[in-house]
Amino acid sequence: MFAGPEADLAVFEGSELYAIRSNETLTFEHSYAWWGHSRKLRVTANPNITISRAHVPLKCQLARVVLLGPLTLHDVDAASFMRYAGFWDRLLNRNQLIGLMAQGFQRDLGSAGEVLPLPAPSKQLLDGLGPRVSLFLSDVETDTWSQQQLEAVAGACERTIITLGEKGALLVPRSAAKPQHIPVVKVPQAVDTNGAGDTFATAFMIALMRGDANPGHTAAWAASRAVMQPQTCKPRCAPRLITAAPGGLAPLSEAERVRIALRPLLQALAAAAEPVVQPLAARRTFVAAVECKQLSRKESTRKRHLRIRKKLNGTPERPRLAVHKSNQHIYAQVIDDAAGRTLVAASTLTAEVKGSVDGNGANITAAEAVGKKVAELCAEKQISKVCFDRGGFAYHGRIEALADAAREAGLQF
Repeated sequence: MFAGPEADLAVFEGSELYAIRSNETLTFEHSYAWWGHSRKLRVTANPNITISRAHVPLKCQLARVVLLGPLTLHDVDAASFMRYAGFWDRLLNRNQLIGLMAQGFQRDLGSAGEVLPLPAPSKQLLDGLGPRVSLFLSDVETDTWSQQQLEAVAGACERTIITLGEKGALLVPRSAAKPQHIPVVKVPQAVDTNGAGDTFATAFMIALMRGDANPGHTAAWAASRAVMQPQTCKPRCAPRLITAAPGGLAPLSEAERVRIALRPLLQALAAAAEPVVQPLAARRTFVAAVECKQLSRKESTRKRHLRIRKKLNGTPERPRLAVHKSNQHIYAQVIDDAAGRTLVAASTLTAEVKGSVDGNGANITAAEAVGKKVAELCAEKQISKVCFDRGGFAYHGRIEALADAAREAGLQF
């Protein structure tokens, strides 16, 4: 962590702490609305230094699990933890597990230090993704993303875990497997909910490292126990809490610690031997069975969309009007694919549209309001013609209503 001369580090007593001295300590000011639930953040002190892998002691670089928790857009270089320094670094760390709690990468700072949300995945977030990464976000960050953006992020890391507040969490694997819902574990009374998300992520990564068959359930249990305790225990209490979960993991023995420490080296040696062993094993194989997999509705929609996108491309003269719908909302973006940027966007989460439909974004009226709004925004930017991308969905219901409303408002396609 960065620590200025005024930093009080007493709270870290009992932990091994490496402090990078700077002129200031990153400091947030929290303020709440009168009803107590709407929190606003403002950065009052910023060291303007970015932590990279080079700042981390060697023994921590070789850790089986690395958990990164950036608080702002520029205070951690997550991409540096994905790069190897040489042969031995690659050999020892090729199977290192990296957890990225990326809420901070979706925060920008205003002129007065106020924290502002970003509507799309930031460059820092995208650069920090990779096949060893487990990404942790909340629905606050992802609700404004398009389906294409969400799929691109989920496909760039091993797994994506999106917390949904009282609804639990959603685990989206990198493969085409169906997302897994992680239910909330109810508690009799919460003492302090601050740090529950950090405890969840820490417990998830530890359970994953230890080969837990259901790390999401173990992490949810640990987070539920954490909110019943003061904030000072979080997230360092996670290793103790996961051993108390029903059917949870046993405390680590010395033999288990050695096995976990040696696992990356053994896996690296096995991977190096695979090119030699595989041809020998292939000679003994006579029959290959091909499993026919029936696609889910979501996978079928995605395949249809890929077929459409092969023939449909937005240009500066006629950008692409991309539409996506979920069970609760509908989204529309006008995209210049040549420049790779979004020109106009509207959804049922847009304040003006949300107010006109009384917060119900899952009906025909809401779709029409979004279509009308996106056409008005296009007119403001002198965009009169677009090509329509239905996102792999059938052209009826809300998709058709949005398209008709956009045409009636003057958009040509």
